[in-house]
Amino acid sequence: MLYVFVKTVTFAQTMLSGTVQDESNNPIPGAHIFINESAGTVTNSNGEFRLGLPEKTSGDQLIQITCIGFKPKKVALSELSFPIILIEDLSLLDEVTILPRDYGKELIVNAIQAIPNNYPQLEERHRGFIREIARWDENLPPIYVAESVIEAVK
Repeated sequence: MLYVFVKTVTFAQTMLSGTVQDESNNPIPGAHIFINESAGTVTNSNGEFRLGLPEKTSGDQLIQITCIGFKPKKVALSELSFPIILIEDLSLLDEVTILPRDYGKELIVNAIQAIPNNYPQLEERHRGFIREIARWDENLPPIYVAESVIEAVK
């Protein structure tokens, strides 16, 4: 018989919950909310979050809200109001030109160029010995024994 014992320890914790939206009141999913980098969470698809505040949290500690495409926001916990509004951060990127690339041709050209590095310039000979033994049981004679000498020339 299997017995399972579970011990649960619960600490009193203040929960901070709210929503994060853009300037048009649209929810922002995936926004990161941190308090002094010691606790954090992420908003759900509706821009909602719940964050358990550390035990020794004071009103002057900063809440930081970040999300790709929006300017980061830092607010003192005592000055936080809901919903939290993030401002879009639009950045223009330089033009990028993507040229077609023939990976197969590059692979072949690189392989041909590497031939002198991959093969010796002088002939090399290597010898080896192989013995293979098959047994039904360690205490019985072998079923067969195969031995060979191998010589490779590069």
